[in-house]
Amino acid sequence: MSAHVYVVDDDAELRSVVAEYLAGDDLPATVFASAEDFFAAALEPGPGCLLTDIRMPGMGGLELQRRLAAVDHPLAVVVMSAFVDVATAVAVVKNGAYDVFEKGRPLPELVEMVRAAVECSIKDWREKQDSSEVTRRFDRLTPRESEVLERIVSGKPNKVIATDLAISIRTVEIHRARVMRKLGAESIADLVRMALER
Repeated sequence: MSAHVYVVDDDAELRSVVAEYLAGDDLPATVFASAEDFFAAALEPGPGCLLTDIRMPGMGGLELQRRLAAVDHPLAVVVMSAFVDVATAVAVVKNGAYDVFEKGRPLPELVEMVRAAVECSIKDWREKQDSSEVTRRFDRLTPRESEVLERIVSGKPNKVIATDLAISIRTVEIHRARVMRKLGAESIADLVRMALER
């Protein structure tokens, strides 16, 4: 799966050096001189990593991070700072950042951090996509199919389900088959697991 790396920093030289170094490690990056420019680009949502300076003219890295979190953007955020004190690191992590990188540390360490952040973002993205697909499948169930599913999950046999819903056992079997087909379940155990993990 392709992922995007973005570098947001008001230091033109640093942007260039970081982007060049990342590209040399097969992590091509798009650069922005400010958080405002980043948001103005109206980028498509998708997995990846955002490297942002914590202190910039206008919107700083913490505010940029907060805004991304508010729209549930899937990018993993790595905050860069010339000096990282404990209070700053705590604030950044509480804000949901993947990690903090202190400027001046060796760039190979930054590359490894970005690569790990990208992998984490891709994993989270896939999990959310899978979860959304499962939700869409459940939404396709009719009210009666949902009633049958609820009773299957609670461990009731077809005969009891038929009595509960005042329908024939054959009708229960038909509904159960439709539920399994719509949800893509291969067995009753699979069906129960999907319902419980929903």
